[in-house]
Amino acid sequence: MSIRQEAEKKLAEITEKLKENEISFSSPAQKQYNFEITATSYDERVKILVYFGKKGVKTVIQGNNVTPLYKDIDSLINVTTIIKSPGELIKEPDNYIGCDETGKGDFFGPLVTAAVCVNPESAILLLKSGVKDSKKLSDNKIDEISTKIMDICAGKFYISMLVPAEYNRKYSSLGNLNLLLDQLHSETIKNLLPQKLCTEIIIDKFSKTGLSVEKESIAENLKFRYIEKGERYIAVAAASILARSAMNGWFDTMNASGVNVAKGAGSNVDKLASEILRTRGKNFLPEICKTHFKNYLKIKRF
Repeated sequence: MSIRQEAEKKLAEITEKLKENEISFSSPAQKQYNFEITATSYDERVKILVYFGKKGVKTVIQGNNVTPLYKDIDSLINVTTIIKSPGELIKEPDNYIGCDETGKGDFFGPLVTAAVCVNPESAILLLKSGVKDSKKLSDNKIDEISTKIMDICAGKFYISMLVPAEYNRKYSSLGNLNLLLDQLHSETIKNLLPQKLCTEIIIDKFSKTGLSVEKESIAENLKFRYIEKGERYIAVAAASILARSAMNGWFDTMNASGVNVAKGAGSNVDKLASEILRTRGKNFLPEICKTHFKNYLKIKRF
């Protein structure tokens, strides 16, 4: 029996269980890598996807995991839950690139962007590895999961880091953070596009305008989506972890060298910057911080 036939058998078992429990569902839709049905109950919806690939058959549910319908289906079938988004049903694209950045709110350190290409098989592996919004993870966990992402998505991710000195030069020239983010995101995405790995790109939205790369010939026939709280999508969440881990590495290197720095832009950062200014001199500080921040202007007065 082929993998596709096994998936068809699994789908038939699921639909039979739904019928037995009088749960309504749509006619099965066949996609490139999976079969898909939508179960409904009044105003509730849950998607059930049966994937077929080199590593076998995987059953996945998508929906609000606190609703009665979701819990009923979860108890009826043995599934791998890929998306649990209270109050919202998220449809993961089959093959897509997710993009995110970190560092724009930190006085010290670089600006980092990352992009990850995900397909149905790698999406499941990423979820099992603990991938979620990096803001919900400790730095140690971020670094641990980042290694797993690089292994699962080998050759299908790219990280761009703009260290403070270069950041300050570019910001001075552009005069706008969103323009700088556009440049860095576009550069990151373009490093994956020649491989023709995807048909869609999801970016964690940071401005009202699209990326410049969208207008280039290399991006023809690609769909760009700019979504607030984009980390709800696995590829974007994976990108956020890679970006954060890369930034962690910069901070670890600085602290190991004897230059005490910290994330954020609060009063503790002001104290560290003042000490660095006192011990290292005025020429050193712009090499490790973002000089357009109010922190820098305030410290220069002393």
